[in-house]
Amino acid sequence: MNTLKKIFVLFLFAFTQTYVVAQIDSTKAKIEFFGGVDIYYTYDFNEPSSKIRPGFFYSHTRHNGINVNTANIGAKYENNIVRGNFTLIAGDYSVSNYAVEEQLFQNIFEANAGIKLAEDLWLDAGIFGSHIGLEGAIGPENPTLTRSLIAHNSPFFESGVKLSYQLNDEWFLSLLVLNGWQNIRDNNDNKGIGTQVTYTPNNRLTINSSTYFGEGNNAPSSIESNRYFHNLYVLWQANEKLYTAFAFDFGGDKLVSRGTDDYLNWWGTAVILNYELSELWKATARLEHFNDPDRVIINIAPQAHRVTGVSLGADYSPVKNAIIRFEGKWLTASEDIFERENDSVTEASQSNFAITTSLGINF
Repeated sequence: MNTLKKIFVLFLFAFTQTYVVAQIDSTKAKIEFFGGVDIYYTYDFNEPSSKIRPGFFYSHTRHNGINVNTANIGAKYENNIVRGNFTLIAGDYSVSNYAVEEQLFQNIFEANAGIKLAEDLWLDAGIFGSHIGLEGAIGPENPTLTRSLIAHNSPFFESGVKLSYQLNDEWFLSLLVLNGWQNIRDNNDNKGIGTQVTYTPNNRLTINSSTYFGEGNNAPSSIESNRYFHNLYVLWQANEKLYTAFAFDFGGDKLVSRGTDDYLNWWGTAVILNYELSELWKATARLEHFNDPDRVIINIAPQAHRVTGVSLGADYSPVKNAIIRFEGKWLTASEDIFERENDSVTEASQSNFAITTSLGINF
């Protein structure tokens, strides 16, 4: 049975099981189908001969071509006692992010089921979107066209068990036991622990703290590997027109096979602004920095990596579920880490400028 047939059978099985459960209590719950597609074009002025954007990008990865970043379709179900999600995904995002996974899992974005243990207390297990960060995989749902450096280099997905509790209108708490740092197939006996605390005092302000502790490199059990990580973000809707977001990441990683028992650290930050110009148009801006002096996360050259970026863009949304986006992104690094084609000779550069446009539709 080839991979597509396996995925189809898995989807059909999940749908059938959800449908059967739905019939038990159809007056209180229903199956909801959803999907979307995000098509983009990027022109990288370094004109890399490989046609691939920098290796630490995991979305919008291709130069000078019309490509699909994400195409997703799924179903979800929830009643008073149980819930479940199953979503398939394809595109450049899945090619980059799931490259090390078994082929069967490379097109699965979500596959989880949950049971209600008490009022507002849920236990879920399976594959989820990450509990870390304010940016996700699905393009139209993000505040900017492309992802920030800290979003690219922290988990987009995770697998394990999650206990979540909506304490009240203001506080959300979650505890997770995970297979590891962005991996579905576990390669060892070790696990990771995640936490999430979200405080929303009103409809204008959200403060979120997410952590990860545990195995960080999906290394064999015989190799000592530990990682700690913290993400903080603040969302502030200053007024009806201005949306602001601030995010800060800090992490440390110890992998004995590197030849050191020390933790190697990295950090990054991003500030995002969205301003509503009219009912149809928004202006977007982002300032960001990623500092990885020991190449724990951005391990593409022998030098230390310090990358700063500035992005400016515009969004046009003629209808609620469709958005056309434009963005220019300029990056500069402390070392020559960007591929550049110069008179038919491939060389390295400290800077990179690219423009991207996309059409995203959700249904």
